[in-house]
Order: sequence, then C-alpha cells, then structure tokens
Amino acid sequence: MEPLDLAIVIVNWNGRAMLADCLHSIAAGADHLRYRIYVVDNGSSDGSQAMLRREFPHVILREPDHNLGFAGGNNVALREILARSDTAPPFVLLLNPDTIVQPGALQALLHEARANPRIGVAGALLLNLDGSFQASYVDFPSLRQEFLILSGLGRNGTARTTPRTA
Repeated sequence: MEPLDLAIVIVNWNGRAMLADCLHSIAAGADHLRYRIYVVDNGSSDGSQAMLRREFPHVILREPDHNLGFAGGNNVALREILARSDTAPPFVLLLNPDTIVQPGALQALLHEARANPRIGVAGALLLNLDGSFQASYVDFPSLRQEFLILSGLGRNGTARTTPRTA
C-alpha cells in the first residue's frame, strides 16, 4: 500500500447536502493525490450518516455517542490518524463541510507545505460563492487595534480586505 499524501478531517452536524457537495468537490479536485477522508458526525438528524454510507463508502465515518463540537470532533479523527503511525500521512487538512474545494487547491497547499518545511500550520485562500476574496484572518493585534475595540470605536482598520502573499 502506497503512503498517503493527506488525511482530510470533516466534522459534520446536520449538513448533509453541503457535506455531499464538499466530498464531491474533493473527489473532483484531488487528482493524483492519495488521501483518506474521515467524517466525524456529531449526532446529525438529517440523514447525513445514511448518505455517507450509501454515496461515499470509502469515507471513514465516526459517530461519537454525543455532540463533541468542532474541536472534540477533530480530536476523534486526529487520534485515529496518529494511532496509525505506520500509515499516517505527513499532512492533515481540517475542512469544514460547507467547503467547495477548487481543482488544484489541495495540490497547491501540499506543494507549499512540502517546499517550506518550517510551516507548521497553513490556511488556504477562501473565496465567497461569487469568487471574490473572503477575509478569514486579521493581523496580530496592535495597541491601536485593541484601543479601538475596547473603546467601542469599532474594529476600524483591523481586518484585511485583500489577500496576503507569502
């Protein structure tokens, strides 16, 4: 068995339709990658589990006995991935079920991670449905920013409006 390039962890709660779209986009965009998908379902009541078993039998489904939240759900899959030390992939992607993975995005993310071994955590560029940039971060807080927030003057100047380049 060839080693995996990537493990993908998705924590789901009542997101059946979005989860199906996400999984289809991974399959369409992960050309030539060796990956394994773990879905931790936090007690969905919308038929997510049945959909996964029927349409995506290759996905590893974990169903804790209660809703563990986002962090707890990720930890379920991460413990399992790390326990498989002989086959654990070098990279793990924590992915939200409302994500549509664009073709080539996973390859680009892995390329950057491999090319820059000092990177410990990376985030992908997020886009809105119309393809425009979606800010998902802010700069490290400064004294000015904290003053504006704490004084009630707002978050003026704290969020980036254009993508940052590495």
